[in-house]
Amino acid sequence: QLEKGFFYTDNILPAALFKNAVTVGIYLNELAWAAWFINAHAQFIHPQNQREETHQFNLAKLYFAQGQYNKVTDILLQYEFQDFYTVLNARRMLLKAYYELNEFLLLDSGLNAYRVFLHRLKNLPANRKANELQFINLLGGLSRVLHNDSQLTKDTVANEINGEGKYLFPGCIDDQVHFREPGLTHKATIYTEAKA
Repeated sequence: QLEKGFFYTDNILPAALFKNAVTVGIYLNELAWAAWFINAHAQFIHPQNQREETHQFNLAKLYFAQGQYNKVTDILLQYEFQDFYTVLNARRMLLKAYYELNEFLLLDSGLNAYRVFLHRLKNLPANRKANELQFINLLGGLSRVLHNDSQLTKDTVANEINGEGKYLFPGCIDDQVHFREPGLTHKATIYTEAKA
């Protein structure tokens, strides 16, 4: 359909449609197709002021799906994104790349900086902010487990928290757990309280 111009109007491809096509290709694990699509159609992204940002972000998404995490960090650290939600998604992807690369010091620093960034945002919807903070807490907790206990491996952690086919009800196991991060880590941490 794309070759016939089905999604095109006057030789332009809306940025949102470009993002969606790449996302679907990655989701379906059609990585070769997604790479082809990015290379063949990036020049037609419209509006033009979003072209390079949309191209770079989606290229980073493809590299992440391919497991090329160093390329992900190269793009995300070199390019300054302007779109508000792309900035959030790029930061999240960068943190996940640090995790995959076992760059725990960079990850911890990045998680702390992202938490401060989120707390300073006044126009971020409350549910999105809550989701981002939950992501920080989860990734930070996994990072501490892997970084602090060398006997644990990613596979061990994945087996312990594999919830495939299960339901997750946060707070239903012990609704009085208090994760004391940040600020009161001398009392408790995500790691110590999750073990409880």
